[in-house]
Amino acid sequence: MKNKNAGFSLIELIVVIAVMVVVVGIGATWIGNISGYRARECAGKVASSLNGAKIKSLSKQQNTGDAYWELKMGSDGKYYVSTYYPEYSGGGYSLIEETSKVGKTSNLRVSYTDADGDHNVDASNSLKLCYDRSTGALYEGSAGTVDKTKNISEIRVSNGTRNYKIEIIAKTGKVIGKY
Repeated sequence: MKNKNAGFSLIELIVVIAVMVVVVGIGATWIGNISGYRARECAGKVASSLNGAKIKSLSKQQNTGDAYWELKMGSDGKYYVSTYYPEYSGGGYSLIEETSKVGKTSNLRVSYTDADGDHNVDASNSLKLCYDRSTGALYEGSAGTVDKTKNISEIRVSNGTRNYKIEIIAKTGKVIGKY
């Protein structure tokens, strides 16, 4: 009796490669979550957008005023930052909005600390801040509702295993990222 064991067939080789592609894809996703890359990236984008809002507010343009900043959770469970700044056009001022996604995955958790304690940013609670153009200070509030007695001290971004902190010096508007 002869044994015809000549090696792998083409179909067997394709199946093995397909299984390997699926396993590597799943592994790459989990490695990103384990290392905290997504949380670190979100913290960096939040700090960058805060600094951008401050620059808009304190710029030397004559036709700007206080800049407003909001961190919110979208209906898709991801985090977004909106910056609102007034711009003079023709007969008056209008608020210009710039929005960008800062949290690309839904397993992130963002919270902040103010005079009232710790708060989570979720679908029902967003963080609204205002850069005061005259002093550079950072207060809680949005257009028309700025509370100069509430100062935020930090924003935290975590994904369960990794925690990143953005410290804020409210009186000067300075943002210090620790990520």
